[in-house]
Amino acid sequence: MTFRASYPSMAGGEVSEAVAARWDVAKYTTALSLGRNTLGLPQGGQYNRPGFLLCDRVPDSTQPAIVFPFIFATGNAYALEFTPGKMRVYYRGELVTRPKLTITAITREAQAIVTAPAHGYVVGWVVAFDGVAGMVEINGLRGKVIEVLDADRFRIDLDTSGFGSFSGDTGGVAGNAEGGTGGQPPFDPDPPPAEQPDNPPKPPVTPPPRCPAPDTLILLANETLDGPGEEIRADELKDGVHYVWTQHERSLDWGAFFVLKAEVDETPRARVRLVMVDGGEVVVSSGHRFFVEGRRWVRVETIIAGEVVSGRVVDRVELADAGPVVEIMVHQAMSYVSAGLLSHNVKQIELEP
Repeated sequence: MTFRASYPSMAGGEVSEAVAARWDVAKYTTALSLGRNTLGLPQGGQYNRPGFLLCDRVPDSTQPAIVFPFIFATGNAYALEFTPGKMRVYYRGELVTRPKLTITAITREAQAIVTAPAHGYVVGWVVAFDGVAGMVEINGLRGKVIEVLDADRFRIDLDTSGFGSFSGDTGGVAGNAEGGTGGQPPFDPDPPPAEQPDNPPKPPVTPPPRCPAPDTLILLANETLDGPGEEIRADELKDGVHYVWTQHERSLDWGAFFVLKAEVDETPRARVRLVMVDGGEVVVSSGHRFFVEGRRWVRVETIIAGEVVSGRVVDRVELADAGPVVEIMVHQAMSYVSAGLLSHNVKQIELEP
C-alpha cells in the first residue's frame, strides 16, 4: 500500500534512521530525511547554510593566526581573529573598528597628513578610510599612523600624491583597524595625569542608520519564491513574514531572501533624494548605499549625474527634508530593491566609545 504524507513544514529537522519508517509519529510530517548544508527557519522553511567568505588578510602573515566563531544568534554571528598581542572582530564580512572621525583635510604627498580633530590616535595604529569626496582613491584603503603631529593631525604611510584633491567627507576615518593596542602598552599602572582642555571634545557616536523613507516601494518575492512579486511600502514590510526578491551583495545572483528586520525609525533623519533621468526618485537617509555600475556599493552622496544604478541613469542627487526611515535587514543577501534600485541594507559596524 502506498502512503502519502502531508508535509506542512520542515521545522522538525532531520529524522533519525531509527524512526524513518514511523510515519505514524507526529513529528514525521515536519521532518526531512536529509538536510545537507541547510538550516531551518522557525516558520518551517529551510535555507542554505552560509559558507566561507574572504573578509580580510591577517596583519602579518609570518605570525600565527587563528579565527574563532562567536555566534550570538542565527543572523548575528561574529568572527574573532587572534594574532600575537592583538584581536580583530568581524561582523557580516566587515571589520569592526572604533567610531569614525570626521576628516577636514588630507594632503597630497608621499606620506599624507590627515586632519581629524581630536583623533586620539597613536603611532602604529592602522586607520581605514571611507566616504571621502574628491580624493576618492583613498576610500577602502588602510594606512598606518607613522607620526602624530598634534591633537588634530597625524601622518600615515599612504602615498596620495597621485590622488585627487580632498573636497569633503561623508564617511570618515576609523581608527585601529589592525586591532589590539597598536604597539602601545595595554595597561599603565601609574599613568601621568592627562591634560584637560577647556572644552573637551565630545566622543564620536555611532552614525544613524542608512535606510529608505517609509513610502519607498520594496520588491517582494512571489509566492513560490522563484521570481519577483509585488511591491509594498517599506513601512508595510514585516520581518519574519516577507521574502524580498533581490541580488546577493557579492555574487549579484537573484533570489528570494528572508527579511530579518523591518522597523520604522520615527527619529527625524538627514535624508537625500536620488533622482533618475527617467523621472523616478527615491528618498533615503544620508550614507545609504546603492549598487553603481563600475563602482559597486557607493554612498548616495557620492553618486554623480550620468552614473548608472540598476540600469537607470542618474540625473541628480539633492537634499531632502529630514524625516523617518525604515531599518531593513535581509538575511544573507544584505540587499533589497527599493524603488527599482538595488540597495544595501547594512553599514560597517562601529563600536561605541
